[in-house]
Amino acid sequence: MQTLSVNVDTMTENRANLTMNEQDFTELYQRTAGQLRSFLLGMGVGAALADDLLQETFVRFLTASPPPMDEQQRKSYLFRIAHNLAINHFRARRREERHLSFRTEENQNPPDRTLRLDMQRLFAHLPARERALLWLCHVEHYSHAEVAAMVGVNSASVRVLLFRIRQKFARMIRQSGIMEERT
Repeated sequence: MQTLSVNVDTMTENRANLTMNEQDFTELYQRTAGQLRSFLLGMGVGAALADDLLQETFVRFLTASPPPMDEQQRKSYLFRIAHNLAINHFRARRREERHLSFRTEENQNPPDRTLRLDMQRLFAHLPARERALLWLCHVEHYSHAEVAAMVGVNSASVRVLLFRIRQKFARMIRQSGIMEERT
């Protein structure tokens, strides 16, 4: 994993609004960068893009003017920034793919139904928001309230959303042939 080389003193013009010094920032980065990178990788971005989005997450964190926050709020704020950056990336990629498909007018062949997909490829077929919810709850082991703050949904909705996503993912697994249907 790369280290973020940023001079905190020159990072923002709103220095008075910065509620942490360089040492505090460095410690926050060391504590959260690995989890954020894993989260971004889990959302389906490649390693190089994950590193870019990770750096952009911390740059945006430093240039923002949020109110004073405790450690957990900062962490949630960082995950929210990373989530939004990944969503923006996927939206831009989807727009680009649509544009290219209109330009080339090529018919895309349907995926080969006989091909057995591995879990990572199957996971990548979920929308980014659904991947984020599953990853944060089941890989990072955050509580529903923490996930709600990170993704920007109502905390009461997280349980329902996760249930629906797990059902959807189970159907995808059965349809792919990875796992036989239970009788």
